[in-house]
Amino acid sequence: MKRAVQINPKVENGWLFILVTQNEMGQPDSALASARQALASGADKDAIAQAMLSVMGSIVKEGQTKATRESWMRAYQFSSAVDSIIPTPNSKYFVGVSSFQVGLDALQKINTSKQCSDAQLAEDMWAAAQIAMPQGASVDKETAGKIMGAMQQYGVAIPQAKKALCKGKH
Repeated sequence: MKRAVQINPKVENGWLFILVTQNEMGQPDSALASARQALASGADKDAIAQAMLSVMGSIVKEGQTKATRESWMRAYQFSSAVDSIIPTPNSKYFVGVSSFQVGLDALQKINTSKQCSDAQLAEDMWAAAQIAMPQGASVDKETAGKIMGAMQQYGVAIPQAKKALCKGKH
């Protein structure tokens, strides 16, 4: 199929077949590269966005299952990359959820790590979540509301942590 889309980039469902296959084979980075090629060749944006939703969903599900900073960071980075080429409410939602989770992990570890980098990461990730989540809230209003509420409630600790841990660091 890859050869078919090289010959005719608009072959019906060619790019979708490639994206679905790459996702099923556990190759999300290849799917992202193919999505970029598909969009550059004039493929249907809505169809590509729908296919990439499945790829993002797999990576976010991995974040939920592993529940580690690393797995959520991977979900954030991948969702952000997809959002940069084909922004949709779903990509914004995944960026918001994953950046919130990374920030929450960093915030929860500040008391034991005593690291300025954790305070900075929490601030950066929650800033990303605050930008993305309102645009992705239509995907799941209840979860979006809970995330925004949690950031408002617990976000006050971040400036305090930065003041205490990041002395002389800019």
